[in-house]
Amino acid sequence: MTTEKSVFTPAQWEVLNALLDTIIAPLTDEEINSLKADATARSIAFERDAEGVSAFLRQSATSAPGFRQRIEAVFQDCIAPDAIAEAARTFSILRTIPGSLILTGSTTPIHLRPRHEREKVLLQWANSRFAKIRGLYATVKGLATNTFVKSARENLKALGYEARDADADHPERYTAKTFPAYKFLSLNSDDVELTYDAVVIGSGSGGGVTAARLAQAGHRVLVLEKGQFFPHDKLTLSEAEAHDKMYQSRGTLFSDDASTFTLAGSTFGGGSTINWSGSLQTQGYVREEWAREGCTFYREPIYQEALDHVCHRMGVSDKHIRHNPANQTLVEGARRLGYPVDNIPQNTMGTEHWCGYCGHGCRFGEKAGGVMTWLKDAADAGAEFVCGAEVEKVVIEKGKARGVVCRVKREDGKEVVLKVNAKTVVVAGGSLNSPLILKRSGLKNPHIGRNLHLHPVICVAGFWDSKRTEPYKGGIMTAVSPIVENLDHQGHGPKLECLSMQPALAAAVFPWKGAKEYKRLWTRYDQCVGYISLTRDRDSGRVFEDEKTGLLRLEYTPSAFDRGNMLEGAIKIADCLVAGGVDEIVLSTAAPTFRVDHTSGLGISDPKYVKWVEEVRRMGVVTQRDGVGSAHQMGTCRMSRDPSKGVCDTKGKVWDVEGLWISDASVFPSASGVNPMVTTMATAYYIAGKVLEEMEESRGSKALQLARL
Repeated sequence: MTTEKSVFTPAQWEVLNALLDTIIAPLTDEEINSLKADATARSIAFERDAEGVSAFLRQSATSAPGFRQRIEAVFQDCIAPDAIAEAARTFSILRTIPGSLILTGSTTPIHLRPRHEREKVLLQWANSRFAKIRGLYATVKGLATNTFVKSARENLKALGYEARDADADHPERYTAKTFPAYKFLSLNSDDVELTYDAVVIGSGSGGGVTAARLAQAGHRVLVLEKGQFFPHDKLTLSEAEAHDKMYQSRGTLFSDDASTFTLAGSTFGGGSTINWSGSLQTQGYVREEWAREGCTFYREPIYQEALDHVCHRMGVSDKHIRHNPANQTLVEGARRLGYPVDNIPQNTMGTEHWCGYCGHGCRFGEKAGGVMTWLKDAADAGAEFVCGAEVEKVVIEKGKARGVVCRVKREDGKEVVLKVNAKTVVVAGGSLNSPLILKRSGLKNPHIGRNLHLHPVICVAGFWDSKRTEPYKGGIMTAVSPIVENLDHQGHGPKLECLSMQPALAAAVFPWKGAKEYKRLWTRYDQCVGYISLTRDRDSGRVFEDEKTGLLRLEYTPSAFDRGNMLEGAIKIADCLVAGGVDEIVLSTAAPTFRVDHTSGLGISDPKYVKWVEEVRRMGVVTQRDGVGSAHQMGTCRMSRDPSKGVCDTKGKVWDVEGLWISDASVFPSASGVNPMVTTMATAYYIAGKVLEEMEESRGSKALQLARL
């Protein structure tokens, strides 16, 4: 957290705190007793630890340890100044009689009104016809729920979230020899200048593969990573700490209009370090689409060979999968309905991986992300690494890349300016950062930063009345149903998958319809299963840099088309939950909760369920009112067959700049439709081959010139 003065005045904080404590309000004894007595929605946690659960229910957002500090840090470090200024103005206006009347319908300022009136106002905001008002609701709700569960870790134990040392369950798996050792360059002077054959910006799925291929071909390679490296014994079980240290924007990255929440890795190994092990290959209809757009290698044998190679290197297999309750319910529910369902291959080197903390990095070294594979291969071949490196620009002279200038924050806190001379520069900072680097380097191509695809999701949760699920444990995403993946017959639609139910993600799954109802769902956390309707989005947004601060900003609002597809996926998930035996279903939208009547014996043909589905469709997915999330970013430096349609050519080479390449998911022509790690790696493997061809041509040309002398 920065040490700057507070982003809000005490008066503005008074209003914000009142709003946050409306979302996460302390329940009264009467409310708590009514939840205990609710026979239709039994809480096993209540029966196990009534005192602990009651303490959780009595807690407000702002009373959670460190809550205010975390909110302050998010605003100071992650939110653009104009957005902060707008929020500050809004909180000040809410204190005035005219402002309160306009925004809340009462002349009494909202922070002076009782909780039930504040709840009514927030629900009115959620359903406002004005996107700005809905955005205010979404911001307050997102900050309150996400930050609260990160701050109330001790109280979550009563709900069934143990958050204890995962190694205690698997002592034989924990060994200091699991992770490869890495040596990072020490920069001991204020200004350092180094020379390499190639510099790779980013160590994620694209950068790791590229660095390995170039180094194994005998080239001197330097990898620059803006995040930090964490050896396995330093990886944390704290979701809050992991988000702070290993994710972009502390794991609280929202689009400018607050419609979409995005998770993106920012650590050594990138997304491959914190993803959930799913390793799906690019599907045929996507490859055909991309080939039609000019990227013909996607339908050629060379690309399939790349897919096979990266999967072999990571030991990708579906032979050692053990489904946790969420995945097993999806599999069984789909089977009973005749819906197609498949295992998701895992990059776990042919072993079972039962953990649940993959989003914090793999403590066991079983997940074969870049740290365990490509970056190790690069290091073994002589590549060198620098972490904490914020790239200022690629140096371009007379249309040729000449190297990179970056700022490196050393362990002692001091910043060093590092200049790297290299005739080959590969940008692999991911779809959020690669376009910003290109812009800062003076490139003017209008496609840079555009064509942002996110695989937006809405969520579904199912609850059992009499079954513990320990939802944060086990293989996170081991099953998928493609039943509605091609709704428009042009390759757009959702896949049905499970998601990590670590608390901050569960906080986004559970809808907010008032403080009591929200906390009621949390009392059944230990009885729930969670899912996403992961949608291949047809429509796109953009990423850009805030002019004043350099902060990353997103313009992305799910289109009506994509929202409709998300909803159809959520309904199919609900079908599977009914067939799979759950007792209660909620969506991360304003749709009503559904209680399953198993006594009818009619399953999804039950008239009550059919009527509920009709209501779900009628209510739809409304931006800002309904939570939309994402963990995939693609397409912001798209490949194209000519400069008028993209940022780089179909080999990954940036248009009009010699020696400058892009090798990450930003080159995708559109959304991959599957979890993009394997597609990114295979694409990077192909691009690295093209980089090597040009480097060898240059070397041969130079040798020929010397021979002539």
